[in-house]
Amino acid sequence: MSEWQNSFQRLECRCPVCGTVQEWQDECERCHADIRILRRLADETYLLQRRCFEALTTGEHFRAEQAAEQLAQIFPTPLYEMLSRFVRR
Repeated sequence: MSEWQNSFQRLECRCPVCGTVQEWQDECERCHADIRILRRLADETYLLQRRCFEALTTGEHFRAEQAAEQLAQIFPTPLYEMLSRFVRR
């Protein structure tokens, strides 16, 4: 298990159904909603961020652009959209 996954095990998440804040589990303690997809999204986001920044530092512009674009598609937030525009320069 990676360092990220070890630290990730201790992080909390908020259930999108009832709002309960809890440690990461497959199911909400309160409403029993399946929240595994939240973990998969968090993992994917972390990996794409690392891929983008590592590619930028090693001069792999196309790889950085791909990762930034995927981040902006998964989470169309101002931060990821700005990162995607920055990388496309």
